[in-house]
Amino acid sequence: MIFVHMTATFISMLFVGLTIVHAQNVPQQSRAVADYALHEGFFRNLATIERKAQERDTSSGTGASMRNAVCTQIKLAAAECATVLATSVNVTKQIEELDKRAKVIIDAVRQQHQQRAPGEVLPSPPTELLDLQQKKQDAIEFTFQTMTNALSSAGAQAVRSFAGYPSKIVTVGK
Repeated sequence: MIFVHMTATFISMLFVGLTIVHAQNVPQQSRAVADYALHEGFFRNLATIERKAQERDTSSGTGASMRNAVCTQIKLAAAECATVLATSVNVTKQIEELDKRAKVIIDAVRQQHQQRAPGEVLPSPPTELLDLQQKKQDAIEFTFQTMTNALSSAGAQAVRSFAGYPSKIVTVGK
């Protein structure tokens, strides 16, 4: 049982690592993924890891090893890494709430257009859905910028690099 849990944890961490390594190797000029999407993936992945670490703290007291592995991979000091993990959990809760609200709207639109005639064009997305998408993007970007501004210069650079930014970005600040 422990082996299966550790294997699943390792595979998820490996997937996260491979996804981020891939993102790091794509030059920003040719990257088709918007920054907010990279940041959302960054936050969601770290929130998942933190939740798993909390579960391990409760069940076996071994969550710290998971956090240490992530801190090492990101190249952050423990205190800054704790801030990044907590921020990731908090913003992911906000994102999930916005996603739930969007799902209600999407389900209602799908229900209205369930019996479409062949070739019938769907209407544009409702304004409320577009507003939720903008709120989500704004929350992600505001949180990412606020978080990186609160970190040391080296910490902010490590987070940007881990989140998929090219290493040539120069940071100004602490």
